[in-house]
Amino acid sequence: MPSRLAILSGCLFMVLALCVAAQGAELGVIEGDVVNGSGGDAPVADVAVTLLIWQEGELQEEQTALTDAAGFFRFTDLETAGYVYRPIAEFEGITYGFEPRSFPPDETLISVSLTVHETTTAEGTLIVDRAHVIITRDVDRLVVQEVHVFVNDSSRTYLGPSEDETQGTIRFVLPPDAANIEWQGGFPSGSIALSPEGFNFDRPILPGAAQFTFSYTLPLAEDSYSIQKLFPYATRHVDVFAGSGAVTLNAPQLTDAGPVAMMEGSFTHFSGEDLAPGTTLDLTVERVESPHEHPVSTTGGSKAPVGIIITVVVVLILAVLIYPFLRRRGRRAK
Repeated sequence: MPSRLAILSGCLFMVLALCVAAQGAELGVIEGDVVNGSGGDAPVADVAVTLLIWQEGELQEEQTALTDAAGFFRFTDLETAGYVYRPIAEFEGITYGFEPRSFPPDETLISVSLTVHETTTAEGTLIVDRAHVIITRDVDRLVVQEVHVFVNDSSRTYLGPSEDETQGTIRFVLPPDAANIEWQGGFPSGSIALSPEGFNFDRPILPGAAQFTFSYTLPLAEDSYSIQKLFPYATRHVDVFAGSGAVTLNAPQLTDAGPVAMMEGSFTHFSGEDLAPGTTLDLTVERVESPHEHPVSTTGGSKAPVGIIITVVVVLILAVLIYPFLRRRGRRAK
């Protein structure tokens, strides 16, 4: 049997090995600055920057630091392996969340620059760059899906109209007999408030583009249905699609762009440019005899071909809108 001295020596060796390993494990640093995107990227002092620390999908800890006179902040003694760090910053009552970061292998420093913005309630800050209305038929009702891309072309965060807080930041107007509303994209939890005319989005809108997708149903008891579609905001471009062999569309205020052939059907397509704020489009949807359309789900999203149209629309919108902002950020980085 091993002697007590041998056992003691082995234990001592293990303790020393653990101590050496602990001393050799380097801790990380996350540092950076906060700049005012509304003021020429000037540094911002006394901004509370909070570091959210995640491990395996669970929030473990939060650390907070104030920026100094040069807008600089620093977090030290951070684990470099197995953790995800997300900085957020509070400025003028708005919380700005930034991209999560992890330490690359064998690196102990992460440098970030966080951009915040001053706020505005100025009318006309928001415009709709693209609006798409897609109408299909499901037995004796219409299913309408809308995609709206709002653009805040200013350098300030938009808070909504100051004179009427009940309107939220953005208001979406629906036909009076709309039902089964589903908010499918761009609507985080707790951001929606129903209103007599539809619903409102109540979160601030940062500079750049924000996309929203939602759907609802309308009754189709007769052979035709008239929709008065109100656009509260200036809209650069609008597309209205209807069909898949189930309904046709008449939109006298828009231009007939010809049918759109999709994988499993054909859609009537009308388009328009430069709608003034408050424009109401008169749309007439007519039932097609002996329809052979695919069912539309109001609980799990639409099936093809409506889903295909939305996918194509989203890809094109993102390609058109994101590129200028990426170029702008690239110039700032230089």
